Amino acid sequence: PRNPRKPGLFFLRADLSLDPFEIGGSGVTRTVNFELPDDFRGLFNRPLVGMDVSASGDLYIVTAYDPDDDGGPFSSAVLKIGAVIGDEVVLDAESTVVGILDAFKTESVSTRGEGEDFEAFAGTDDENYGGTLRLLPPVPSE
Repeated sequence: PRNPRKPGLFFLRADLSLDPFEIGGSGVTRTVNFELPDDFRGLFNRPLVGMDVSASGDLYIVTAYDPDDDGGPFSSAVLKIGAVIGDEVVLDAESTVVGILDAFKTESVSTRGEGEDFEAFAGTDDENYGGTLRLLPPVPSE
């Protein structure tokens, strides 16, 4: 496998100063570890391909299956996994599936709007098919 480490996501929060430019100068950091839900672990060999934080602070990721063959087959999913609240990353107890893209290798996720105007987009980049930006259907309200 490409990544022999345990699949998951390690967030690192560090302070940022622009004048003078400095990242992490105070030495204060926070971490949280994300792992794919059990139902997805056997389906996707790349747990984190892309990430976006929405205008309201919700955290979205892309996970993908890539056989390391330009011809595929590929598969991807966009998940909402938590939120940025203040200066903390808070993971949801259960991830929400925003979209599943069979036969496409999704490389990015982007969001815009809030509430009823919220939209999520998946950016695909398949070696032989090319790149596209796809608007995902709305997630049904619970």
